[in-house]
Amino acid sequence: MANPIRILLAEDQAIIRQGLRYILEAQPDMRVVSEAEDGQAAIQAALGVKPDLILMDIRMPGRDGIEATRAILYALPETKIVLLTTFDIQEYLERYPYTRSAGRNSGCHAGGGHLSQRGFRPGPGTGRAGWGGNRRAG
Repeated sequence: MANPIRILLAEDQAIIRQGLRYILEAQPDMRVVSEAEDGQAAIQAALGVKPDLILMDIRMPGRDGIEATRAILYALPETKIVLLTTFDIQEYLERYPYTRSAGRNSGCHAGGGHLSQRGFRPGPGTGRAGWGGNRRAG
């Protein structure tokens, strides 16, 4: 087997982290290498373990998932980040109208829409968003 995808789980609810870990580690090509319960812990963990993929909750105490994503992508631009939420994504699109991340271009795929420097182009559905560094998450 090739090297597994190294995953960081950033989610403030322990039960959700445990469930995600259970699902992901059942896959032979995936390995959870770290967990974080808030945005600041996610940044520290990402810098320490340099994961291939981060599953990042948007709403967490302290630094939220979007702020943590920006900091991580600045330091580790090759990292893929998928933003997760059960809340209406529109609130975050209004708070963060641009996805320019500290001088690096990034795109946010939100519920079938696409957030770019020109604004959000809605698509079907809400509730999930992926932020894929220098390209759309898909």
